[in-house]
Amino acid sequence: MKKNSSITPIIVIVSVILLGSLAVFLILNFLQPKPLDDNKAAEGEASNSSILEGEKERKEYPILAHLPIKNAVYDIGYQFEEDGTPTIVIDTTEFYLEFALKKLASLGTQDRPANSYRLRIVNWTGSEKEEQALKKFQSGEM
Repeated sequence: MKKNSSITPIIVIVSVILLGSLAVFLILNFLQPKPLDDNKAAEGEASNSSILEGEKERKEYPILAHLPIKNAVYDIGYQFEEDGTPTIVIDTTEFYLEFALKKLASLGTQDRPANSYRLRIVNWTGSEKEEQALKKFQSGEM
């Protein structure tokens, strides 16, 4: 039997071209590092900026490193005001306010006691018990 020898070189040439094209495709699409697009670069910069800003805030306002505190009887958190300073926010009932204030007082530092921060009490009723607890906190007796 005689083989068709003119088809064999064509098959070899086509195979080489296809394999070469596949190799170029793989190199261009998978092996070379792809640059970050603008959105990912911006996200990275924003993340780094947020971390640095958070570190600066914790140095200036060390109590924030311990907040928020949420438990069954009170929540102690904070929010930043328009002037960039934090306000400590306590959400509790009249009965547990003194406990929340004692916890808050324990978080203060010698350089920045807890009673030096602006304070907002959610659900404040102005009762005598609340007034007494707040006076003790503000005077540093807790």
